[in-house]
Amino acid sequence: MIPASRPAARPLALLAVTLCALASGMAALPAQAQKTSEPASEQRQCLGEVAAGVDKRIEACSALIGKSGARKDDLIGFYLSRGDAQHEKREFQAAIDDYGQALKLDGEHLRALNRRGLAYAAKGDRERALADFDRAIKAHPKDAASYNNRGSVWRDRGAPDRALA
Repeated sequence: MIPASRPAARPLALLAVTLCALASGMAALPAQAQKTSEPASEQRQCLGEVAAGVDKRIEACSALIGKSGARKDDLIGFYLSRGDAQHEKREFQAAIDDYGQALKLDGEHLRALNRRGLAYAAKGDRERALADFDRAIKAHPKDAASYNNRGSVWRDRGAPDRALA
């Protein structure tokens, strides 16, 4: 009986060896998957798609900006997101600088113009805020937010009649 069971043991041994090989190969998969998902996770943190504190968002965006090979549109998004995080921290000059970097990549980018204008207004530099809102309106005349932002600055300057223009 023992010799008869040996042929049956061969397929089981082969199956055991195959399973061990697969298991050892799969043990490396989480590390590889983690490496490939790190940029995606970093990008999701930067863009605020996952819960992350302001400093973590800034850190993630900075890392993405520092990497070479990012597409222009992605880079603009990273600068805008980092600028938004800086604005949340009330680091208005840092936010203005980030929005300015986005505008170097696309001089008529609507969100960058409006957000930089808002940062200038928060900093108290209403002239530059108005310049950005005027530039946004010229480039995107149908955008209501730009008119609203400009009107708010004129209202705050005590010129409500200009706010309606």
